[in-house]
Amino acid sequence: MVMEEEYPRVRLTKSLTMTQYDNDAVKDSIGAFICVSGEFLGSIFRIRSGNRFYFGRDYKTVDFYFRNETISNRHCWIEYQVGQRRYAVYDESLNGTYLNGEKRLPKNTLVYLNRGDEIRLGNTDNIIKLG
Repeated sequence: MVMEEEYPRVRLTKSLTMTQYDNDAVKDSIGAFICVSGEFLGSIFRIRSGNRFYFGRDYKTVDFYFRNETISNRHCWIEYQVGQRRYAVYDESLNGTYLNGEKRLPKNTLVYLNRGDEIRLGNTDNIIKLG
């Protein structure tokens, strides 16, 4: 049995937590995602271009570990692409990743999203806004 205290919920080198997102704080060369609801509520994480962040329940292979059973072991990943000023999102989940509260992203397909778009992980309240 794995004790929860033994493993961090997030494996990141730098993070910044704020209660309100300031659009001017993030330069074009660095993307960000803002947790607007759920387990990481109020957190802002900066993304350098080309770095992928994995979300899911398998604490050994993801950067953001969630406990909710409707989130897959390796649910999805996000990457910021500075040249195109967009985000690449790839859903690997059973219960889906939803865009702006409605549309389910196609599984195992790379989708490009813009700043301001929001994704929801599965049937949870974990909502991430791309900044």
